[in-house]
Amino acid sequence: MNQYSNNEQQANNEQQYSYAYKPNTNLVWAILSTLFCCLPLGIVAIVKASQVDTLWFCGKYNEAIAAAESAKKWSIIAAVVGVLFGFALTI
Repeated sequence: MNQYSNNEQQANNEQQYSYAYKPNTNLVWAILSTLFCCLPLGIVAIVKASQVDTLWFCGKYNEAIAAAESAKKWSIIAAVVGVLFGFALTI
């Protein structure tokens, strides 16, 4: 019989496996897209970017990578929305 549940085994496997490099937080892009493009979407990007370091140093590597990718995604979305909104205002 298995003494660990699946969640405990997965947590143990994540703690044993070490990634070589911490992902880029994309915090600079999140702040720039907030200031110059779209405030609400940029705030989401900042929140996601601020979670990367905490998750990484807690040993939650997969969640840290997902947060970094999410911060990048929201920064790009905020920039695109800001540019489109600015373009729409000039028409």
